[in-house]
Amino acid sequence: MLASTQRFTYVLHDVFICHASQDKDAVVRPLARELVANHVAVWYDEFELLLGDSLREKIDGGLSESRYGIVVLSPAFFARRWPQSELDGLFARESMEGERVILPIWHGVDAATVAAYSPFSQGVSRLQLRRVLTTCLMRSYERCARGPVRSSLRGMCSGNTV
Repeated sequence: MLASTQRFTYVLHDVFICHASQDKDAVVRPLARELVANHVAVWYDEFELLLGDSLREKIDGGLSESRYGIVVLSPAFFARRWPQSELDGLFARESMEGERVILPIWHGVDAATVAAYSPFSQGVSRLQLRRVLTTCLMRSYERCARGPVRSSLRGMCSGNTV
């Protein structure tokens, strides 16, 4: 029998994208498409949610069944309660699992903005978009060892960051 602190987690997605809807056009859709094009399994609301689905159940499942959570920290993010609740769930996972789960992208914010939101969030260091993509793609590459992922990764990492 398993100890009560152990749990089974089925990883169905490499990443869950946590964001405010106002950031979809500028950051989130292009990011999701780029990740999918490079064989990264993405939980993104526009890919996963269907009419009639329980929003809470689907998001809870996405958070628990994804290896990482990409969090797009922006002024819109800090103004919305729902994505902040998703971030709380990711913080809880990091605390319980003892491993880094959160991959933050700072979009239109600086350290002072993040600190004003929450001193606890200061521990969420800034990652450039290119580094997030690299991390996700390397994990995906390790999992599936596909040649196209490796060549796409080289091309993506040679570009500019957002």
